[in-house]
Amino acid sequence: MGERSPVPGADSFSREADYAKRCVFLLLALILWFPCPAAAEKWSFVALGDNRHGFAAYLDLLEGVAQLHSPENPRQLPLDFALICGDFTPVSESYESFRRLLGPPPPFLLPVRGNHENREDVEVILGSILPSLGPRVRSPHEKSVTYFADWKNVRLVVLDPLSDFGSVFGGDRVIKWLPAVLEPPSSIQHVFLAMHKPLFLNPRSHWKLWQVLLQHRERVRGVFTAHTHAYDHKRFPHEDYGIDVINVGNTGSVSHGDRRQTIVRVLVEGPDLAFEIYQSTAVRKKFQWWEGWSSRATTTKEAARSGKEPRP
Repeated sequence: MGERSPVPGADSFSREADYAKRCVFLLLALILWFPCPAAAEKWSFVALGDNRHGFAAYLDLLEGVAQLHSPENPRQLPLDFALICGDFTPVSESYESFRRLLGPPPPFLLPVRGNHENREDVEVILGSILPSLGPRVRSPHEKSVTYFADWKNVRLVVLDPLSDFGSVFGGDRVIKWLPAVLEPPSSIQHVFLAMHKPLFLNPRSHWKLWQVLLQHRERVRGVFTAHTHAYDHKRFPHEDYGIDVINVGNTGSVSHGDRRQTIVRVLVEGPDLAFEIYQSTAVRKKFQWWEGWSSRATTTKEAARSGKEPRP
């Protein structure tokens, strides 16, 4: 019996198969040796303000917040905390309702002092709410609702202009305290500032504060205020290279302002941020989408090249 003739191209096919096997093996080794980074965690917080004894509307709004984060909602994200931008009065009763309707367990609450918090309200904030948050809250002054709190990749900085320490009317102590606070560790990707009154939208009258914020715009992603009972959003000092400045409207009292309750929702996914605004409708407990946008950090160099930086 004669020798069997080799199949044409068999050696070439075998070499290609061996090469493919080696490539697959190398690829698997690289995946195991250099694992892909985990997807960034998705979570959210809300910014609210000014319920001011308007409890029926305030309770409706809390139910609206709960619905946004219910398991039945296809866009459900964990709600980690709520920032309350002042006039959360009476604080003790408002806080109890917050915990009852958004629990169990409720998200934690970061309060801002407004112009309608009386002495008892401030005592609840300083003596109960902030101490319950433990070491994540750090304050430079025990009698001021001025503090910062870190959570995951976000830092919230709260100012209390009604205290001597937190005054931005020429008060240099808080201005000297801010720069270091606005330079958090690298694990903190986003910094937000909050205060009750939108006192500093005039850059000339509060230029020292704006200077500090704009020097750290790569981390400072937004400023939250309240007081006017009317939702508003702008970027300061200009649309392309500014910082988002958001008046959160109101959560209860509609005696003045835009006569709507507003929920400001911030979605966080690693370095990415998105803002969603929901407002009340004529139907009780029903909130509708109003507007939303994605946000990106801008560098000081980008802003300088724009030629649009404000001057004192």
